[in-house]
Formats: sequence, structure tokens, C-alpha cells
Amino acid sequence: MGGIQVKIYPFEDRTALQGLWVRLQQHSQSPFLQWPWINQWLKHCAYRVYVVEAVMVGQPEQRVGIGLISEHDNTLGVQRTGNKRRDQIWPEHNDFLMVEDNRTQIRQQMLTAVLEAFPAHYRLLWGAANAELQPSVTEGYVKRVVWQAPSYVTDFSKWQSDNLESALSKSARSQIRRSHKKYAELGEIMLTRAESGEQITRYFDAMATLHKQRWGEDSGFHNQVFRRFHYDLLQQDANKGAAKRFTALYRITAGEHDLGYLYVLLAGEGMAFYLSAFDYTLANSQRKPGLLAHAMLIQRAYDHGLSHYDFLAGEARYKHTFTNHVEPMAIIEYRRNTPKVRTYALLRQLKSYLGM
Repeated sequence: MGGIQVKIYPFEDRTALQGLWVRLQQHSQSPFLQWPWINQWLKHCAYRVYVVEAVMVGQPEQRVGIGLISEHDNTLGVQRTGNKRRDQIWPEHNDFLMVEDNRTQIRQQMLTAVLEAFPAHYRLLWGAANAELQPSVTEGYVKRVVWQAPSYVTDFSKWQSDNLESALSKSARSQIRRSHKKYAELGEIMLTRAESGEQITRYFDAMATLHKQRWGEDSGFHNQVFRRFHYDLLQQDANKGAAKRFTALYRITAGEHDLGYLYVLLAGEGMAFYLSAFDYTLANSQRKPGLLAHAMLIQRAYDHGLSHYDFLAGEARYKHTFTNHVEPMAIIEYRRNTPKVRTYALLRQLKSYLGM
């Protein structure tokens, strides 16, 4: 690859950005780097936004990378803001959007250009991303992990047959079969995807209610930024054919009883499980709605020719039941290596050592 030139400029024209973004997004399997997600992030979450473009030297029309930086309160973020409410949408597999060749070089040059373009006291937030997507430390800068958690994936290429049960433990198979049998006593079990705008609204509101009942004040549905972001993201797929959808919202029922909802993102050959909410009033040790719903949806994803079911980051017991690949996911903070930053690092180490 020849030389790369990076330019950074204020975001102003959504249509022009969409054209640039869509031409490059075919190189990414991450749902969080697809235009439907990016468009809603710009609409609901971002502060002052800058576009970062990487082009071939002498060939300004040959773009090899593009990214978005939000600037606010001495914080830069790659599709992050540093604001808890605005970042609650929680993008993962986050990165610059780049062609497939020489990504490490392109990513590093883009990051260095961003760090050098803004004041020395700014910090930059990157992620959540796995180790492969994390740029190395640029000379004169330091990085630290500000959040980390394991990320879980069900990779269908590792299955020994064409059904989920063959990939599960004997205990897991027994629990899923028992849950199916016990819920079937209430009526036929169905997994139905919302199609129309009216259906999406109905499912979304019911999901929000159940989620708040389960998680209380920790539920993102109390956050209007989070709520508007996902409602608009889902509604833009209303009445679209399956091949054109970026999202899917499913309801699982047993006869006349709603058991819960699953919300997933679709990109490339994968399905990413984003959020769920279940009615536990009928649940017991033999009726496990989450286990049953995930089992049905994972099998459906496989049957539709997808390559994997991504549970994303975060520890949860049920993820261990289904997944066959685990990797760490982290949010990284980059700063200039100044005396002040080094002092803060020493204080954090001392605090950790003392158990404070």
C-alpha cells in the first residue's frame, strides 16, 4: 500500500457522509458500523462531530478509511461521547470503517491524526472493541482500560450437525426440552417477528415495560435518549423485506401468553443479540423463558444461513450455555503522556494497591 493521508473536518452534510459510509461498510461485519446505527447515533447521541477520512496520497477519491469523532467537555470518542446517558446505547465491535487490506496501518494513522489534531489535555475513548480492533499506543501517548468484559459468540462452523442441541451439554438440552414441554401446556409456542410499524410499536412498548420491571432504574428504557434511539432504529425497518432489514424484534408466546421479547441486530452473516425482556410471572424452575427463546432464535439464525449468533459483551450464566467462543472486549482511553497524566496513573495504582 502507498502513502495514506488523513483529513479531519466538521460533520455538516448527512447525505454526503451517507454516500461515503455506505461505500465502505461492505468491509465490516459489525452492526455498530452500519449506516442505520450510525445515522441514529448522529441524530440522538453525538455532540460536535468530526469526520476522519483516510485517502491514498495523490488519489483523493480512493478512500481507505472513514470514522466519526464526537467532541465534548475535553473528551473525544470514536462513536462514543463520554456521557453516560448518551453512551448507554453501548456500541461494540467499534472501530473506524476501513478497507480490508492494511487495516492496522490505516487505523493507527487515523488515530494518531485525531490525537494530534486536538488539544493536549483531551482524552480519547475507543471501543468497546476486542484486542484486534484496539490501536497500539502512539509514541508520546498512554492508554488504559476503563471497562472490560468477556464477549460471547455461538460460531455455527463449530457445530457437529445442523441443530443446536448437538452443541449443548446434556443438562442444557434437558432444561430446554423441559421448558418447551411445560410452556407448551399453555398453548402452541411461537416466535414471531414484528413486521409493520404498528407491530414494532406494540412489541417495543411491551418489551420496555418488562425490562423496567426486571431491572428497575438500571433499565435503559428510563433514558429517553436510549429509548428514542432504539425506537427510531427499529421503525426504519418497518415493512421491509428480510434481506433489507438491519434489526429484528421478536415476541415469544405460548398460546395466548406473552413470554417475552428478543431484539437483535443483523449485519453481514451474523445476528447480534442486543436486548431481551421476559415475563417471569409464569416462570419457575422448569419454565425458563430466556433459555427457550434464545434456543429457538439461535436455531432460526442457523436455518437462515447465518454464520454466528453474537451475544455481545457482558457476563451472564445463560451465555455460557450456548456459546463456543469467548474473547475480551474493552473500552480504552488514550491520553498524551504528560506529567499530570502520569501522576493520575500512579494515584490509580496506589488506590488499587490499597484496595480503595
